[in-house]
Amino acid sequence: MDIKSRSLPSLSLYMCLAAIVLCFAARTDAQVRRPAVGRAAAPKVEPNTIHIRKFTGLGSKGKVRTPVFRASSSRAALNPPGDWIQITTEYSTSKDWTDELVFHYYVMTETKIKGETVYSFFRATVRYGDVERSTRHISTVFLRPNTVKRFGEPIGIGVEIVYGGQVAAKKEEVLRSGGLPEGDWWKNPKVTDNPKVKSRGGYLLNRSETPFALVNIDDHEAIR
Repeated sequence: MDIKSRSLPSLSLYMCLAAIVLCFAARTDAQVRRPAVGRAAAPKVEPNTIHIRKFTGLGSKGKVRTPVFRASSSRAALNPPGDWIQITTEYSTSKDWTDELVFHYYVMTETKIKGETVYSFFRATVRYGDVERSTRHISTVFLRPNTVKRFGEPIGIGVEIVYGGQVAAKKEEVLRSGGLPEGDWWKNPKVTDNPKVKSRGGYLLNRSETPFALVNIDDHEAIR
């Protein structure tokens, strides 16, 4: 028996194995390329240019007096109107109608308690619905007069406007004498992890939670 005839079975075996491998590779490639069935496409977020025109709340610009409502049966007030802190965001939107905008507010105050400097960190989230395209939108949050008396006035404020799950615009303001770092100070571990900083929930109020809810009501979007 010569060498060629002895090598034929081995060659046939190799060819069969190669064919199997090529067939398996082709099937795998087809499965990879085959479009997924039943998978929902990610929702498309329509463009919406959101611009913060003005952001105030520090110093005298942030102080407002309690509104006084008169009624024929009301008695004289026992105390004079108090001073609230009002954080105001004036902004514009480019989309005809926006289903929802989410505002995240951050406020840091400073005061002395028994001779020790104490910092208080306040947060609030406000959701607005049916926002029409305009350059004259206003969003506000408040600290009550007694909150300001107890925990001090703001040394830093910040706001993030979220549209379609993404931060579309943000703004901040800090007092130079307050010592807060600029640039998203509310996310800075040197601030949030500082033992002197106390996080206080439930104090930063949206407009509907205050006496200002009925003042110039058409200037403000509906809160969800």
